[in-house]
Amino acid sequence: RQFIGMSMLEIAKECLTRKGIDTKGKAKDEIAKLALQGTTDFPYITENVANKSLRAGYDAFPQTFRPVARELGIAPFKPLSMPLLGGQTALPKVNESGEVKYGKLYESKNTVQLLTYAEIIPMTRQLIINDDKGAFTRVPFLMGSKAATTESDIVWGIITANAAMFDTIPIFHANHSNLVGTGTALSIASLGVMRALIRKQKDIDGKTVINFTPKYIISGTDLETDMAQILTAITPALVASAVPEFIRSMTPVIEPRLAVVSGESPWFVAANPGRGDGLVYTSLEG
Repeated sequence: RQFIGMSMLEIAKECLTRKGIDTKGKAKDEIAKLALQGTTDFPYITENVANKSLRAGYDAFPQTFRPVARELGIAPFKPLSMPLLGGQTALPKVNESGEVKYGKLYESKNTVQLLTYAEIIPMTRQLIINDDKGAFTRVPFLMGSKAATTESDIVWGIITANAAMFDTIPIFHANHSNLVGTGTALSIASLGVMRALIRKQKDIDGKTVINFTPKYIISGTDLETDMAQILTAITPALVASAVPEFIRSMTPVIEPRLAVVSGESPWFVAANPGRGDGLVYTSLEG
């Protein structure tokens, strides 16, 4: 408790004193410089504080893609084929004393690759001297938020750009049977069409129907009120306008980056990522 209320400069002076370095008569700039040279415990103390602040800043920033995506930990920094196996159709019948035959597995042609994003913000003696502004803890907090923002920009950037997949066709396309139609408004009817499409999705063998169940409905902030009205459990006067149970059970995901894309307000439906691979993001193992 003896250190509570101390500024970073006072803690630096305490570390120097305990190391046997006399701080009497030394200017603030000189004290900060000596404390940062690594001969005292001061750099370790500040590193611990910075790491905690960095993590707090990272955790404080919302990442809306996490509920609808699956994380894949990989090690090498080179293009890797997605370890996705499919083609596991219905099991063939085996007669008594019959031969059990080998099945066929398919590997996804989509590839992933780890990339590094980084930035250095120097923790200088000026930050120690001006600690009354809280810069020593605020800067790492902001850097943590910046890291979380960068990850979100990358993930949602792929969605908003409607990037091409291994077959050179955009993610959302009629050929992939996952597009209701450009300009289609969010409504009970259009959600019904999307549910039919997602249930009819096939495995990578092109034959096996996966029968995904829509769990998440995703949109930008401009459709947030419309989504809330659709998802609200009400008892309408007309049965024809009743909100189906499958819609009311869906979880809303609001992402500001999806507010307006190419002049339109897109919305998406996603299944539980544990049910099958849809949106996948990678990180370095450990």
